[in-house]
Amino acid sequence: DFTSFSELSTILNNAGLTCPTTINVRDGVYDDQLIISNIPGNSFVNTITIKGESGDSSLVTLEHANTATHLLFSLNNIKGITLKDMTFDNNSIANSHESFLITNCDSVNVTNCRFESYDPTINSYYGYSDRLLIENSTGCNITNNDFSYSACIKLIASSTSIYNTVNITGNNNIRGYTGIRLESNNNGALGGKFIIKNNHINGCYYSLAIDNITGNNSNDTLLITGNSIDRSNNSGECRNYFNCGDQDYVVVKENIFNNDNYFEYVRYVDSIVGNQILNVENKSAITINNGATFIANNYIHTKGQLESKAIYLTTSSSLSGTVIAHNSIENSGTAGASSYGLYLAGDVSNITVKNNIFSTIGGGTPLFVASTLTNPNWDYNCYYTTGNSIANFNNNNYNSVSALGAAMGSDANSLNVNPF
Repeated sequence: DFTSFSELSTILNNAGLTCPTTINVRDGVYDDQLIISNIPGNSFVNTITIKGESGDSSLVTLEHANTATHLLFSLNNIKGITLKDMTFDNNSIANSHESFLITNCDSVNVTNCRFESYDPTINSYYGYSDRLLIENSTGCNITNNDFSYSACIKLIASSTSIYNTVNITGNNNIRGYTGIRLESNNNGALGGKFIIKNNHINGCYYSLAIDNITGNNSNDTLLITGNSIDRSNNSGECRNYFNCGDQDYVVVKENIFNNDNYFEYVRYVDSIVGNQILNVENKSAITINNGATFIANNYIHTKGQLESKAIYLTTSSSLSGTVIAHNSIENSGTAGASSYGLYLAGDVSNITVKNNIFSTIGGGTPLFVASTLTNPNWDYNCYYTTGNSIANFNNNNYNSVSALGAAMGSDANSLNVNPF
């Protein structure tokens, strides 16, 4: 028996393990820290499990108010560790501190736990949320935890010797300045494989911030799928940022982005498929900055009284080969011709645009193409507007598909009808 987490930490760090070990934590509130590192005898056989004895995370709380480090638990260089059925509460003033640390570990499971940050205004300002930091770890599974709208997740893959594998699955109430952030830009870093699946993220400034995974030639793999990403009423607009490298494999699939959760910056994302991107007001729902992206089977809704674009492709030559297919786009904005469905700022060579609905029911322009296109594969789309022009192509307005198709040299089978 142990009287405290500090005593447990001391024994583990100094005496170590000789067999697989389970620590059952009695119900109660413990003002302490769990800091363990390089446990003697620890191995993939001599694993350690620390869990709430009752199986109810609300009945076991580890809390602490260290105003110097704001640290609650730290797991460093541990193999085969499980944290389960507990609440972890950084009870110092919260301000985006890294309070929960997993570093240089292998085979980690954190499940059915609750993460909390203390601040009386936590529910009115996302910046106070503290972070679970996972750095240079492999076989790491963060599953079915409750972040109670007051904690978020940061992933760092900077090691030149560890290939990170992290699954963030089935977690609820993730909230912070960045809900989930990934960084993997370090010279010679091996990068990793990251799965972000079936989570609920709400009320963040950046819901997903995939930043600095460029330039290290580490071939990161990132799958973001099945997540529900929303904006709480008091959080303002919410961004998603994908600064990836052309050597990375990145798929954003079958998520729901609601209430101004827009794609502010997309660089070398391979696929954006089967998502719902809803209620984006006075801005672009998806902005593609670099890389040939496969954009298919999405439902995109934009609105507002100012300029808005459902899909916006910039002038970068790297966009050559982009595919836009089977999307249903509705812009209900009332900014006149400045409410756009698809907007191409320049010549995107070898682009495919097929079987899409571009509808601007507020009187906008379904299609804007700034210049002639090199070798487009473009047909079978539906254009609809309550305004005057279905398209602006090469600085000319068109109100019929036949005239537009003649100008583009394609689009022979598209229609100008109400998609409903």
